[in-house]
Amino acid sequence: MANIAISLEETNKIRISLGLKPLTDEKAPVADKEKEAEENYAKAREKENKARKEKALRDKIAKIRNRQELNTKLEGKTLGSLENDDGDTKAWIKKSKKIVKEIAKRRQKELEEMDNQFQESYGEDDLTGLK
Repeated sequence: MANIAISLEETNKIRISLGLKPLTDEKAPVADKEKEAEENYAKAREKENKARKEKALRDKIAKIRNRQELNTKLEGKTLGSLENDDGDTKAWIKKSKKIVKEIAKRRQKELEEMDNQFQESYGEDDLTGLK
């Protein structure tokens, strides 16, 4: 038997003349799909790398900002500072007790103000419906 081979184009011409759908080249779309998959994978990798770099940069900026905030908080006198002009321990204790009393007075004033505001806002309208 003789092998008779005709090309895809010739086969499609014959199929169209008979009223049938033409055949498609299945090998070409596979290659396109593979290329598309490779491109999508490359794009996904690029996005991941870009996201990692951005995250590393954001972390670095946050770290620097945090360090700056900590440095600004430490600008006042500290316990270990040598410039402490309190002569002795008794003077330091008296000074610290005085500061504690001032803080307690401020807190007491704030609490009294909050109580007054609450009492002013609480009136007869709030008691309606009670027996």
